[in-house]
Amino acid sequence: MTACFDPHRPELAWRGTNAYGFAIVHDSRLGMRIEFVPDPGLPDGVQPFGVVAVPVFDHRLVVVQVRGQSGWEFPGGHVELGELPEQAVRRELMEEAAAEADWLAPIAHEVLTEDEGRRRYLLVYLARVSRLAPLGERGEVTGRALMPPSQALGRGLSGRWGQQHIAQVLEFCVARARELGVPV
Repeated sequence: MTACFDPHRPELAWRGTNAYGFAIVHDSRLGMRIEFVPDPGLPDGVQPFGVVAVPVFDHRLVVVQVRGQSGWEFPGGHVELGELPEQAVRRELMEEAAAEADWLAPIAHEVLTEDEGRRRYLLVYLARVSRLAPLGERGEVTGRALMPPSQALGRGLSGRWGQQHIAQVLEFCVARARELGVPV
């Protein structure tokens, strides 16, 4: 079960599916397995090490291009010491996408399991963006785009875990947004 998961990302290998039907991906470059779980609940006593936002503005996804990465991805990053996950996702939205959200909801999480067995968790939030400011010229992000979900994959939305993984995640997130009344 080590078939190539994404022809443009040879370091990614398929390692089966989890109990929810989502692909489990192994990144040999990072030495970790990535698993999407369509539930925001983390194991008892576990705090997320990071957050990811799936921001929606005017029926479109807000995506960013991170310096040194190819393709477009959702904004996100680490949770700082003493910071709540919701504070972290708001900060990352502003830092990476120059976006303010008037509504946030945790909708899922990703489990990152290092080859040595250590697990870290990313909490995935749906964000309804109320305002976009101009992007700063410096920083880790080199661009921002608004993409209709139906065109996002064809326009380069891939994230760090490959296009097949992000396609599954995107389908789930769009369905969840519609269930929660967020127009996308």
